[in-house]
Amino acid sequence: MRLTLEMIQQAPESINPAKERHLSLRQQKIPAIANLAVTNDAFECIDLSDNDILKIPHMPPLTRLKTLVLCNNRIARISPDAFEACKNIESIVLTNNQISQLVDLKPLATLKNLTRLSLVANPVTKRVHYRNYVVFTMHEENNSLRVLDFQRVTQKEKDSVNKLFGGPDGKEKINKIAPARKIEEEEVQEKEGLTPDQIERIKKAIEDAETIEQVTELEQALKTGQMPASLRLPEKKAVAAAVAASSPKKAGSDGNATPKGGGSRSGSPVKKTSRSASPVKKTADKKDDMEVEA
Repeated sequence: MRLTLEMIQQAPESINPAKERHLSLRQQKIPAIANLAVTNDAFECIDLSDNDILKIPHMPPLTRLKTLVLCNNRIARISPDAFEACKNIESIVLTNNQISQLVDLKPLATLKNLTRLSLVANPVTKRVHYRNYVVFTMHEENNSLRVLDFQRVTQKEKDSVNKLFGGPDGKEKINKIAPARKIEEEEVQEKEGLTPDQIERIKKAIEDAETIEQVTELEQALKTGQMPASLRLPEKKAVAAAVAASSPKKAGSDGNATPKGGGSRSGSPVKKTSRSASPVKKTADKKDDMEVEA
């Protein structure tokens, strides 16, 4: 079910324990975040828990938004520019999602006011140096993260990660444990096999995808530069229709349609072959000749 204007207008509103104006969009089977601009930036907390969201896209300008709750979804990716227009977010809850790569957490570091972050029950938490990487990355950018996965980030922990990643070889270590994805937005534009229009169609399809398998297939298409079969079919139909419209009707060599029944192309009637005389008539003629001779 798409996140529509009507759904947002009818969603329950309240004041939460943190005295924030709260908008609840829980348990609506929402596949993608959309249309939040219609809230007119009226809420400090937006709750999108227990849906089917696959990705955090570019968010609209929501300067009052401080808390974003997205637990129990299927989020696997965060758009690099997801929070460009939501700089005042202080708390993000991503508990029980599908984020698996450390590099996918980098967009969170753009939030200078982020103090509380939960990634509990995401595959990424099982990565080597997961917590060290998050603490170092966040504090390298904004130095404001205080609580990670409901555990306080201590000064001792900050000093430890600075020793681990802050040395001359720190960047190399970071690249080793959190390698960049092979598919980058700027690299996609350079693919010779895809036109800009096709690239935009694939990106739109990724946003509208409802399963992880669909997202994987579409990302692979961007990587290889080949249009996926599911998006090629409409193109083929359009080409076939254009060809059919421009092609003349099937005709003979002289441009006239061949008439039914095997008639000649010139239009003249076909002469029928005369039948041979019947055997009975031949016998009668022979009998008459014999009578004359007698």
